[in-house]
Amino acid sequence: MKKIAKLMFIIISIIFISTNVNAKETDNLTLYVFKGDGCPHCKAEMDYLDTIKDKYTNLEIKEYEVWYDDDNASLLTKVESYFNIKRSGVPTTIIGNTVIQGYQNESSTGKKIYCALLLPPHPQNPLRTKTFP
Repeated sequence: MKKIAKLMFIIISIIFISTNVNAKETDNLTLYVFKGDGCPHCKAEMDYLDTIKDKYTNLEIKEYEVWYDDDNASLLTKVESYFNIKRSGVPTTIIGNTVIQGYQNESSTGKKIYCALLLPPHPQNPLRTKTFP
């Protein structure tokens, strides 16, 4: 059973790596971070993103401060409604159609972010146009 699990992990890793190579060459990746100014978890995530952003020449990180900016807070409310999520605090990170709430550390939440960046981009993401149904 362990051999099958290892083999599946290797196959999935190869697929993700090949997808990532193709995405790096041709597609733009946009990562949206809704954060609070002064939030320690948000700062930790931004520090982590600083360490990985150079690995993706096509990665654009868009930051929205939601504690003191009413327009950004309103946008986050619309995003939560669209993705059918309840706010558990900040940061809230959107990559394609993947939503990641909160940030603990590089080895937990950082891995989730890294894996989401390996997925192909989603052109239907409503954040691209800030229009929601």
